[in-house]
Amino acid sequence: MNITEKCTGCMACYNACPFNAIEIIQNEKGFYEPHIIEEKCKKCKKCVITCPQNNLAEKKENKVVYAAWSNSEIEREESTSGGIFSEIAKKVLEEDGIVVGAIYDENFKVVHGILTNKEDLQKTRGSKYVQSYIGDSFKIVKKYLDEGRKVLFSGVACQIAGLKNFLNKKYNNLITVDVLCHGVPSPMIFEEYKKRHNGNEISNIKFRYKKPSWTIFSMKIDYKNGSSYSNTTYKDEYIRAFLEDYITNEVCCECKYTGKDRVSDITLADFWGYISESFKNRNTEKGISLVMVNTKVGEEYFYKIKERIVYIEKTFEEAAKGNQCLRKPFQKNKLYNEFWKNYFLAGYDDTVKKYIREKNMPLKRKISLIFNDTAWIFPKEIREKLIKIRDKK
Repeated sequence: MNITEKCTGCMACYNACPFNAIEIIQNEKGFYEPHIIEEKCKKCKKCVITCPQNNLAEKKENKVVYAAWSNSEIEREESTSGGIFSEIAKKVLEEDGIVVGAIYDENFKVVHGILTNKEDLQKTRGSKYVQSYIGDSFKIVKKYLDEGRKVLFSGVACQIAGLKNFLNKKYNNLITVDVLCHGVPSPMIFEEYKKRHNGNEISNIKFRYKKPSWTIFSMKIDYKNGSSYSNTTYKDEYIRAFLEDYITNEVCCECKYTGKDRVSDITLADFWGYISESFKNRNTEKGISLVMVNTKVGEEYFYKIKERIVYIEKTFEEAAKGNQCLRKPFQKNKLYNEFWKNYFLAGYDDTVKKYIREKNMPLKRKISLIFNDTAWIFPKEIREKLIKIRDKK
């Protein structure tokens, strides 16, 4: 029996199977997918029914969009964007709730972890550009929900959809946050990258180190001996491979959860292309979150953290300009198949040398960033004309 031809690796089927007849394996490109243990399978098709690729989870029309950031300089600095997820998570923990999100395990494998105190929140900070291993997280979430505990679950949209299909009922004590997704990169390629960077000696990995800035970020690896490696998004091999769409899951090209209508209570992302209309709310390159409030539950929790953040209402159109995945799924690199063929034949190092090139920032990009950060100095009429010039293809 085949569960789906378009598996995203959300593991809803694995959690839903009442006979433990599904194990999670990695396919040839290293992405997680289910494997049915035939001798245990009773052909009940619970897995097929639960799969969010077969049965789309309900989506809600976005209600309002904000640019926002935490008043806490520490939260903002340590987070990928503006620190909004940390503020929501702190509020849930203050209410004796549980937070579930992507963290590193002891080997820097990205997994979904269960957090019960503020001290552990730093584990969830920062984007992790790798497919996360969900494991038994959905079953654990259900256990806490049935006990009456509040649960904040964060993940990419297909993971939220998988959780909702698995639960198969509305829980008033569940809050969901989806992180806008460009497609998930291969855990196998991430393992190769770590090996190339002395994997056994790594003490921390930060995909979105805000040096030289939030918009021109770096990959940073800290080592146990106190040294570190860092390189910008234009130079680091892994970030280049990800952003050039060589190592993302091919099924993400047909994402069913792209667009304005969202599957979660709140959607978070970077507010790329943010324009301020005042000096007070200008972009200081410390990070700005795009916040899409999609449901009444989302409204409730955004209201609860308003005193802890700066927020400016924006339009969906402004948000979508800088985030393609609010408009359409990413498309794989035209050399995607060649890249993987070479990897299987010649290995990681040879493939990186052949396909991944360091780049310099294009002049138009430099000018655009300078304008974005200083646009507030122009009168509104001139600013709007300059924005049109900036957005011209």
